[in-house]
Amino acid sequence: MLGSGKKIVDHHARRRLLARRSIRKWSGLHNIRSSTGSILYIEDDQDTRELVTYVLAQENYKVVPADNYDDALLLARTNRFDLYLIDNWMTGGSGIDLCKKLREFNSRTPILFYSGAAYERDKQQAFAAGAQEYLVKPVENDELIATVTRVILEAKRTQLAMSARGAFSKLGIQTKTSSPGLEVSAKN
Repeated sequence: MLGSGKKIVDHHARRRLLARRSIRKWSGLHNIRSSTGSILYIEDDQDTRELVTYVLAQENYKVVPADNYDDALLLARTNRFDLYLIDNWMTGGSGIDLCKKLREFNSRTPILFYSGAAYERDKQQAFAAGAQEYLVKPVENDELIATVTRVILEAKRTQLAMSARGAFSKLGIQTKTSSPGLEVSAKN
């Protein structure tokens, strides 16, 4: 299912991917470049969790995996992430329940569902719970990477604009909400 833009069709290919990951981990090569962003990835299927983690790590994302609701919630409460990547099904709760809980204490970190739950009502429930994006498994690696990157960048851009508006406001400078930039005009 995952690789560098190709689908893995056998266990030998999966083993090679995991072996390369292990070699990189132990050689320290995974720390050469600075991180593109940090992601809390909640997925109950171990193979999928490992492969998606590997694919995103190849793009220099720091991925912290969790396999159940309780671990994910603890990690989210005690760490700062640039993205929550959530499957809809997990031990201890649902992705929708987790999304709602995350929004109780964190409204800024974007949430991207990556799930096999493909019905339109699944997507609508995720958006109503506070998600920014929803991908139905499986997708090509390039689409997953592009969506993760876009969602993180959009959130950072929004947070930067909000910070700038706050700073301008303190200086008595009026700002107008506009897309994609920030219009600034001095108060008279």
